[in-house]
Amino acid sequence: MDKQLELSLYKDGYHIEETDCWHMPLACTAGYYDFYYYQMFLFYTSIQINWKEEVNDLENLNRFGLDYISCKVTEKSSLIPKIREYINREVPVILKVHYSTLFFAYEQYKRSNLEHGILIAGYDDSREIIQTREWAHNYMNYPELNGGGLPKLWLADYVIEKMAWDSAEKFFHEPYVELVSVEENYELVSIPTVRSAIEEWICILEGQNSNLEKVVNSFNQVLQKNLNFDMKRFISTYINSLHIPFDIIGKYTATDEVKQFEQYYISGRKQIVNVLIKLFISKIELSAENMEMYQKQNLKLDSELRSFLIKINEQLD
Repeated sequence: MDKQLELSLYKDGYHIEETDCWHMPLACTAGYYDFYYYQMFLFYTSIQINWKEEVNDLENLNRFGLDYISCKVTEKSSLIPKIREYINREVPVILKVHYSTLFFAYEQYKRSNLEHGILIAGYDDSREIIQTREWAHNYMNYPELNGGGLPKLWLADYVIEKMAWDSAEKFFHEPYVELVSVEENYELVSIPTVRSAIEEWICILEGQNSNLEKVVNSFNQVLQKNLNFDMKRFISTYINSLHIPFDIIGKYTATDEVKQFEQYYISGRKQIVNVLIKLFISKIELSAENMEMYQKQNLKLDSELRSFLIKINEQLD
């Protein structure tokens, strides 16, 4: 039996470096139900990455009448049948693995201590293969996509099993493999609009310091303790992720003002991030005077962002 779900290739979607390899597959499973859910899930994720203590995947999916459902598979012989069960129910499923188990990923990713979500959208039991949709695979096999899109990558059942159980036993130290699905679970009163999403962003800016400011405040402590510092993730978090909400607002307002302000705001953030990266590489602490300067610079940027969002939201009335 050969069964494949009608899942978008997301060629016009967002770049993997604008988010991460866990939230992107979650967004794409939300987009399986409606492309708007894909966009707005990433909108809320990007805002929470930058201004909240943590990203609340369940809350962000619930906004669209979707639920985050985790399934723990404890028997090795049950994994492939369980995956097929999801596909038979017309539900894409995400397999949680460790990056180092991905034989097709770049070496620098394999050395990272990160979780990776493998999105699964089909199978062929006669050939004993599973259809995955893989971003990490893009960099080597689909250079024209430049890390975007969602091409198919067929993997043998035994390869899926090995990656899954190696991740569980060697890296996560758990007696189970975790599968995650995004499923319609209840009726909504109303789906959030871009306008209501902007309003929420404005409220967050009013009462919450950005996480970039917290990084500035704790920079010397991070340096002194020689804590693990993932530079690529750092740049993705505090710069690249913000392209998503700005892009969505720009599409729905159809104004050049959004792109112009995005360039201004992100340029200001880059100045701070680039200095911190150079200092970290050189093992130089941030002086109290410079720390205060970057704190003020960040607060000024966020104040201007809030004023701009208020102005844009008024135009949507």
